[in-house]
Amino acid sequence: MLTEADINRALRSPPIAALLRQFSINSLPGAAADQMESYKFVNPRVEFLDNNRLRFQLELQQQRNGNDRGFKLAILAESGFQVVAGRRIELVAPRLEANGNPVPPILVNAIAAGVSRGGYLRRLEANQILIRLLKLEVSPELLEIAAFVALQPPASLPGR
Repeated sequence: MLTEADINRALRSPPIAALLRQFSINSLPGAAADQMESYKFVNPRVEFLDNNRLRFQLELQQQRNGNDRGFKLAILAESGFQVVAGRRIELVAPRLEANGNPVPPILVNAIAAGVSRGGYLRRLEANQILIRLLKLEVSPELLEIAAFVALQPPASLPGR
């Protein structure tokens, strides 16, 4: 079980910030990924809501000449979710805003479809990490996760 404070503390840690950045950049096509190199995520924050929903907020800050004085975009994402067959997470009634303005449904639906495909879990499986989600529930007080995780050592290890 995790609290909002636990997750928000983790989101501010350098390893998680780097992971979020890399995940986002790797999710984009080549040219867009190259452009993302000049941006960083700042002030990430999660909020647990009722009805198995959560809200995630962050700012995308452009870096120019080594400083943060460029363009800034405030992003707010809110969604419910459900686990499907232990292998993927499906977003339920997702909502996305950029600088307080609703993002067009066609883009929200494309993002939701990408999440629903569960590619991130398949990428982990390709690296010999098997994850099955047994439970994923959010309440305003805490996030409950139950999962099965199996790690396979690489075939190249001595004795294999």
